[in-house]
Amino acid sequence: MEEIKSANKTEAVIHAVSNWLNIAGASILSILMFLTVVDVSLRYFFNRPLRGTYELTELMMVAIVVLGLGYTAATGGHISVDIIVNRFKGRSRQTVDIINFLLGIVIFSLIAWQSTEYAFSALKTGEHSDILKVPTFYFKILVPIGSTMLVLELLMQLLKSFKRDARV
Repeated sequence: MEEIKSANKTEAVIHAVSNWLNIAGASILSILMFLTVVDVSLRYFFNRPLRGTYELTELMMVAIVVLGLGYTAATGGHISVDIIVNRFKGRSRQTVDIINFLLGIVIFSLIAWQSTEYAFSALKTGEHSDILKVPTFYFKILVPIGSTMLVLELLMQLLKSFKRDARV
């Protein structure tokens, strides 16, 4: 019984962090939309676009994409090939789900590991953007953070799938 309470608390913490990161990503998207409107307006009306907007857009897109990975997994929002997956029933379907979870965990663990090394390499070398000189480390470190949250969400789903499998 204590293990179930602990697992539920762990899952709640993981979901809360995923939700918070998703909100952060959505906030960055709002900032990006505002920045784009201002840039286009200044370009159109005064022929004076904002300096570095394209560069900031590139950096912010990283944050928008990776910060929502865990939340999307938690809410079942990732794309699946329903034409194929829906044909499986019962144990076959659970087997396909388990294989998908395991593949996702392995692939995104590798992405988290390698992108962590890449981000700290950028920190060590002092890498920055060309125009605004924004340190790229702060955006590159978001990739392993988002990937790790996706791995944790997939791990929770995998454990639930094993529990369902034990009941079948």
